[in-house]
Amino acid sequence: MALYPDCPPERGAIRADFRADRLSGVTGVIASVVTLLTGATHDTGFKGLAGQFDRRKLMYFLADIGDEIRFTRTDTGAAVDVRAELGNVPFAPRTPALLQKCLDGSATPGETAEFRECWQARVQALLLEHGDDPEVFVVRAVARKPMPA
Repeated sequence: MALYPDCPPERGAIRADFRADRLSGVTGVIASVVTLLTGATHDTGFKGLAGQFDRRKLMYFLADIGDEIRFTRTDTGAAVDVRAELGNVPFAPRTPALLQKCLDGSATPGETAEFRECWQARVQALLLEHGDDPEVFVVRAVARKPMPA
């Protein structure tokens, strides 16, 4: 909505810049999701048809940007910086201890099942209850600049 207030977003017409390196933390995983949603890729994506619709070179890493990700329309240059404040949606209290037990192999089958339930409940809360929560997913308009080559 922030980039396309009056029309649907156009897949393949959004550039995605990440502040982190693609191998840092979960940046690569997030980049994969961004590719699915926007079509943007670094160098391995859709090559287009007859010189049109090339989606390569629409994703960059180690960008000098204010937040985690910047999305830029390729037609107008309008851009937003985005970050996720996932700490604003807490886990169930036992989740960290259950995670540790799952990781070190000491979890019982019941604890493993409880961890899965706690984890999925948080994912569900993030996506369904907080998907448009500006305290969780922070979107900030960026002053327009000429598009880099």
